[in-house]
Amino acid sequence: LTAVVALLFTTLGGLGAVIMVATIVFPILLSLGLAPMMVGGLFLLGMSLGGIFNLTNWQLYLELGLDTATILRFAIPAAGIFALVTITFALIEVRRGRRSFWAAAASTETKPPVGVLALITPLVPLLLVLAFAVRKQILHDPEAFEFPITAAMVVGICWGLATTWRPGSGGAKLLSRAIYEGLGNVAPAVALMLGIGMLVNAVMHPTVLGSLQPLLQAVLPRSPLTYVVGFAIFAPLALYRGPLNLYGMGFGIGKMMAAVLPASSVMAALLSVGQIQGVCDPTNTHNVWIANHLGLEVNQILRRTLPYVWVGAILALIIGGIMFMH
Repeated sequence: LTAVVALLFTTLGGLGAVIMVATIVFPILLSLGLAPMMVGGLFLLGMSLGGIFNLTNWQLYLELGLDTATILRFAIPAAGIFALVTITFALIEVRRGRRSFWAAAASTETKPPVGVLALITPLVPLLLVLAFAVRKQILHDPEAFEFPITAAMVVGICWGLATTWRPGSGGAKLLSRAIYEGLGNVAPAVALMLGIGMLVNAVMHPTVLGSLQPLLQAVLPRSPLTYVVGFAIFAPLALYRGPLNLYGMGFGIGKMMAAVLPASSVMAALLSVGQIQGVCDPTNTHNVWIANHLGLEVNQILRRTLPYVWVGAILALIIGGIMFMH
C-alpha cells in the first residue's frame, strides 16, 4: 500500500489529494492491527517518496535553469535511498506495534454484507481526479481540465449514498449527522492551518529574505565535504517553514544559493532535506490533518520519523556532493 501511495503522489498533490487517498488507505492499514503512528509514518514516507518524481515539485529547480534530465539523474538514486528508509521504518516500527495486531485480530466481528458497487465508493473520487491528472500529463497541456478534488469527493458521497440506499434506512439523516460530526472533528486542524498560512506569508516576505542574503554568502560551502556536512547539520531548517523549506523561506533562498553554488547542487540539497519537510514538518497541513485523523499529536510524528528521514537526507547529500560539487 505504501508503494501504491508513492505511485499516486507522483501525479497527485495537495491536502485534498491526501485526504482522498488517506481515507482509503488508513482503514485498511489500521484493520491489519498497525499502530496509528506507524500508519501515519508510512503514508507520509510513501507520499514524499512519490513527490520526488512529481513534476509540480520541480518548479524551482526548472527556474534555476536545470533541465528535467539533470533533475531525474539525481532523483532516481535519491528515491532509492528514501525507499530503503521507508522499508527500515516499517521493519523497526512494526515491532513496536506487534501487540496491536493480535488485538485487532481478536476484535474482528461480523459485519452485514455490502454490495459491490458500494465497496468501490472510496475509489470513485480518486479515479476521477487521477484520470484527469494523468490525461493532463499525457497531453502536456497546462490548460487541460483537472477534476476538482472537492467536486470529486461530493460525487463519491453521492455514489455511496445511492449504492447503499434502502427504503427507511435513514441514509440522508446519517449523512447529515456525519457531516456535522466531521466539521467538529476537523475544527482544531482548520484553526491551526490558518495560523500556518500566516506564518508562510511572513517568512516569504522579501524583507525577510533580503536580510539573509549576506549571511548566506558567508556560510555556503565550497567543497564536497563542507557541502555534505553543512547541509546535513542544518537539514532541520527545512522544518517550520525555515530557510531550507521550499514551501517557506526556501523558495527565495534557493535562488540566492544558486548565485554562489552550482544550480544542480542546490537542487540536490533542497530535494534531499526537503524529505524532512515533506514527512516530518508539523506546519504541513497534511501532517496536521493526518495527526488529527489518527488521534496523534503532530509533534509525535515529527519525533518518530525525523531520525529515519534525517539519515536518508545525509545519504542523499553524499550522492549530491559526489555528482555536483566537483
